[in-house]
Amino acid sequence: ATTVIGVMPPRFKFYGGAPGPSGWLPGNFSSAPTKKPQFTPVVGHLKPGVTIAQASEDLAMLAERFAATYPKEHPKGFNFFVRFLSDSIVDTQSQRTLSLLMGGVGLLLLIACVNVANQLLARASAREREFAVRAALGAGHLRLVRQLMIESLLIAVGGALLGTLLSWGTLNWVAGIIPSWYMATEAVIGMNGWVLLFAIGTAVVATLFSGLAPALVAVTRDLQSPLKESARGNGDSESRHRLRSLLVVTEVVLSLVLLTGAGLLFRSFWTLRHLDRGYSVDNMLYSEVGLSEKYKTPEQRVQFHLEALRRIRALPGVTSAAFCLPSINWAWPIPMEIPEKPGVEGRRTWFRLVSDGFFDLFRISMLQGRTISEEDVLYARQVVVINRAFVEKYFAGENPLGRQVKLVLPPMFTRLKDTTFEIVGVVADTQHAQVGDPQVQPQVFIPFTIGAVPGDMLFVRTAADPASFENTLRREFAAMDNDLPVEVGLVRDVFEGWYNEPEFVFGMLMGFAVLGMTLVCIGVYSVLSYSVSRRTHEIGVRMALGAEAGDVRRMVMKSGMRWLLVGIGIGVPASIGLAKIFQNHIWGLKSADPLTLTVVLLVLTVVGLAACYFPARRATKVDPMVALRYE
Repeated sequence: ATTVIGVMPPRFKFYGGAPGPSGWLPGNFSSAPTKKPQFTPVVGHLKPGVTIAQASEDLAMLAERFAATYPKEHPKGFNFFVRFLSDSIVDTQSQRTLSLLMGGVGLLLLIACVNVANQLLARASAREREFAVRAALGAGHLRLVRQLMIESLLIAVGGALLGTLLSWGTLNWVAGIIPSWYMATEAVIGMNGWVLLFAIGTAVVATLFSGLAPALVAVTRDLQSPLKESARGNGDSESRHRLRSLLVVTEVVLSLVLLTGAGLLFRSFWTLRHLDRGYSVDNMLYSEVGLSEKYKTPEQRVQFHLEALRRIRALPGVTSAAFCLPSINWAWPIPMEIPEKPGVEGRRTWFRLVSDGFFDLFRISMLQGRTISEEDVLYARQVVVINRAFVEKYFAGENPLGRQVKLVLPPMFTRLKDTTFEIVGVVADTQHAQVGDPQVQPQVFIPFTIGAVPGDMLFVRTAADPASFENTLRREFAAMDNDLPVEVGLVRDVFEGWYNEPEFVFGMLMGFAVLGMTLVCIGVYSVLSYSVSRRTHEIGVRMALGAEAGDVRRMVMKSGMRWLLVGIGIGVPASIGLAKIFQNHIWGLKSADPLTLTVVLLVLTVVGLAACYFPARRATKVDPMVALRYE
């Protein structure tokens, strides 16, 4: 009996606690030290100004003092390892995901800023005569800049308010599609006042910053040039033209990088979806049972598992069943030795505990020898089945059957005095590690009765829909012991969960990429449209002198495509560099992906051509007589 003395807030999940009901008990640190390695987490606060390195040095000195003061009680190899608690709560996978999303948001913000700057520059250029008249009447540069910045501020505030409403409406949807199993349990996603203030402030500052350069450019010219250019009906000044072209090139480069990142994630996701795992999980259920303290001895635990296996295999509609620990997408890495090949250190393998029928259940191909039999399980024989990767690494060109391996097993196998196993079979390689690891490692399978751990995972294949057997499995375990916690689920749901992270990140970055490409289209289209409108008089003269519509169309499209090609020329090396950075962070990406880059270039080129075509087509519709009178 345990007395409840306190209640923590719902979101308190200390040290990565699992979702759902949780409890905390007093720690018992008085147990006698063992010879096996132990790890005890101790949590504290650093004093102000103290770094991790300084704390590590202080604790190392403390460990030496303990060793000198208590030489008999001091464990050999006792030491402190210091790290930030946040690194334990937010794991590497979550940090990588958030970094990718933050990078996508940053690129999209840059594209938007460049686009806004381009639009404001075009707008300011069209008002040059107005500014010249204002300046001639006594308005100073500061006053003109202030006017333009106030206009930019109104645009920023309006956009920020609309963005806030959009965020409010879509926040729950976005939070709902984030995979819960890889995000930190401390993360609570909601409309936070400080975050909202930061987002609005970023939008306002970005818009003001984007409008500053166009405002300065618009008011720093002399008074006579705008009036003369307007009177002559000339096009835009060369400096303005180059600046807008540079902004379009920048947009194209950033969009190309963003599209490449989304394309690489799509290739990774596609590879993950069509991965040949080496086994089948169709029509399968899993159940996980945690045995209570009344199953104290290994013999009691073994008998429970064997009885559960016998009863479930006898159920109508069950075609096969087998135990496996840990789950099918994971295995334990352990050191190992090969007695007949001594003297080589660093040999490692992955291992899994299985019952008889495991390989038939998952339809894993047998290459040599035999599988683990029912007798091997009943008598806990020290036999092992290895995979092809194990043979290729440690027995290349040799027959492994009958050979022996010595496994350095975890503490749960303390009753084994000799951990030498005989190889009795070889199976095909399977994707045994977590789904994010594409490398197939050497692996061994041993009878699960050797471990006799408190809980195993039972996998069941059914002839009909496996969902209809969930309650049947629960009833069978309840009939054996109604006090045991039982978890039952569909294996396909577990597999779908493994794809959630890449699917979520790909979806988000793809959305960013589509928005970025849309902004590029708007930028190219608007700049060309503005350029055509500024060159209306010139186009009218050309057509009056005999230029054909096709000549005018080619001239305008050539001008627009020149900017696109320059942007692509700069963006391709940047995208290749991005692929190399992603190589170690995206599953299944071994090198720069030429197919992804080619598709991205085609998409961007087609979109750019479309953005250039419509202003060019409009230019050919100009009536020469109207154009000659156009100011």
